[in-house]
Amino acid sequence: MGVAWHTYRKTKNTKLLGEILDPLVKTMGAVPRNPETGLVHIYPAQDWDRCPYGFTDTVRKQGDVLFCSLLYVQACRQLSDLLLAGRRESESDKWKKEATRVAEGVRRTFWDTDVGLFRAATVKCREHDIWGSAFAVFLGVADAAQSQTIARYFQTHYGQIVQYGQIRHLPGGVYWEQARGRDQYQNGAYWATPVGWFVYTLDLSDPRLADRTILDMVSHFKKHGACEWIIGEKRNLPHYLASAALPLDGIRAMLNRRQRSSDQNKPNK
Repeated sequence: MGVAWHTYRKTKNTKLLGEILDPLVKTMGAVPRNPETGLVHIYPAQDWDRCPYGFTDTVRKQGDVLFCSLLYVQACRQLSDLLLAGRRESESDKWKKEATRVAEGVRRTFWDTDVGLFRAATVKCREHDIWGSAFAVFLGVADAAQSQTIARYFQTHYGQIVQYGQIRHLPGGVYWEQARGRDQYQNGAYWATPVGWFVYTLDLSDPRLADRTILDMVSHFKKHGACEWIIGEKRNLPHYLASAALPLDGIRAMLNRRQRSSDQNKPNK
């Protein structure tokens, strides 16, 4: 969905739009979801239904799944935009409403008030999800109070979840219930992939610390390359495209938000 959305935004190619809309709608309808919540679902009745999204594809989550549901919200919004561009207004409105419904389900189902983070899933792998919580803020799925609470958590637990400006999947000292090997790969290592969402969130509580995170990440990249993941002095795949590219989206969004805030606070002439 993201590729189609970005391609149309750049090209405004109406022929392409006409060719892809129906397959995109069909694909969205094929996503396995919980009929009661609307959230993306991995069936716990089976020993192994399927893996979740790519950056936790070794983690056997079950039940309603946070990050996949957030991606579904984003895809609903993008499909709504494309359908509106294709002059299919009623369908566009339907998917916009579906995005709102699923977002409400995320806030209601995964939020842990006591900790101040979203959980990763509802049945297995119910650990608190650092990446997912940051992405929920970035997408505007987390409400204002949740966003501020997550930002404060990132600030107060910074040393436990950040290393060289890169981010753990889970809180410090926590490991996935259903994953092999600790302090490596998706189970304890630190990644640049979510840094944009992380700093976009952290900036709500501590802008200077958000800036330091970016500078630390870039400094590490200069010395060692944009690795897939790191932990201590161990570094894996130093030319990993997602690490180099994905943080930019959240960093730009953070800077744009700062600029809007600055513009709003300027005295009227």
